[in-house]
Amino acid sequence: MSKLLALRRLYEEMIEFLRTRRPDVVVLEGIFFARDARSALSLGESRGVILLACAMTDTDVFEYAPREVKRAVTGRGQADKSQVSRMVASILGLSEPPEEDAADALALALCHALAGSGPLALQCGRYLGPARTFTEILE
Repeated sequence: MSKLLALRRLYEEMIEFLRTRRPDVVVLEGIFFARDARSALSLGESRGVILLACAMTDTDVFEYAPREVKRAVTGRGQADKSQVSRMVASILGLSEPPEEDAADALALALCHALAGSGPLALQCGRYLGPARTFTEILE
């Protein structure tokens, strides 16, 4: 599948998800340093599509730095992925630690839930939206 078709599919699926499930917020992990420029560019393109879908559906977006997420879940901002996964399993009462991507997503959700949705969330995370204009999306 070409990159353009993949981004289009991501956009269409995000729009459908946001319109049918109507989440209160979308929580994203903040930008981190990628190993190479190609990975960073691909991540940025996908992230832009997700932010655009959120803007088009007036969905609020919160962003948390990776260290904030790790600190919220494990108590240490430098925790490794296996520690995060084990703590996510412990907090949620799972019989075994989730796979890495699932653990990351659940840790983001837990971080936001632990921060709350009021002033504390605004202090811990970065409130991004909803964006109303294309310029706001790019900022």
